[in-house]
Amino acid sequence: MVSTINKWIVQEYCEAVKDQDGVVLLSMEGLTVEEAQGLRNDVRASGADLVLGKKRLVKVALAESGIEFEDAAWGSGNCAILVGDAESTIGGAKAIEAFCKPQKQERKVTYRAAFF
Repeated sequence: MVSTINKWIVQEYCEAVKDQDGVVLLSMEGLTVEEAQGLRNDVRASGADLVLGKKRLVKVALAESGIEFEDAAWGSGNCAILVGDAESTIGGAKAIEAFCKPQKQERKVTYRAAFF
């Protein structure tokens, strides 16, 4: 059963990156549920999508879609992918920067790799 669910999740991730001009791999550590939801809404307003996921499944989905990043880019813990056309992906990155700007301490969202 678990492998079937993982296959469905990988398919959803593949659909998310299909025919997109930009894919940005992010590390998201220490966000509260409210912060994550607010950030997703801000990114969605730019026309891009922010998909949170399990690193292993995202890695498989990107490989199946022909997008591979170096192992060092994956880091540890959960990850997220920012996807959209070129303009909306840049807009999504700007929304992430606006979210991170007021954080005085360590950033909760870091860029790991990008594919355009």
